[in-house]
Amino acid sequence: MSKLNEEKIKEILDKGAEKAKELLADDGKMQHFLDSLEGKLRGIPELGDDLAYVPIFASMTRAYIAGEYKQLPVRTIIMVVSSLIYFVSPIDVVPDTIPVLGYTDDAAVLVACAAFIKPDLDRFIEWRDAQNSEDGEAVDDNETIDSEN
Repeated sequence: MSKLNEEKIKEILDKGAEKAKELLADDGKMQHFLDSLEGKLRGIPELGDDLAYVPIFASMTRAYIAGEYKQLPVRTIIMVVSSLIYFVSPIDVVPDTIPVLGYTDDAAVLVACAAFIKPDLDRFIEWRDAQNSEDGEAVDDNETIDSEN
């Protein structure tokens, strides 16, 4: 089992970049992918703090592809989708079937991605919160993902 360091995580995100570009270019494929992501989330009994980035990243991706939030550099949205691809993929550094440990590599990739894109992530969350407060809605990322089915 290899140790995940920043270099390995960048390699993982770079590896998913082409698939991310392909998904971003096709709304149907992206919607199918996000549906798969939501299915995987429902299969995880409890989201830890690190996996809590998944619904935020999904929300960011949905807002981007819907044209509601386009203030993201292409590099950022590709990195976000690439980290989500890694999360959904059954082929990980640590297989997801191993109880507890199975999501540690997924969490590491998600946390690293969030750190790499922090300014863009902060701006998106601020924008999303403002949109929701204008609509009088509370922000709950888990509820947002579950309610879209």
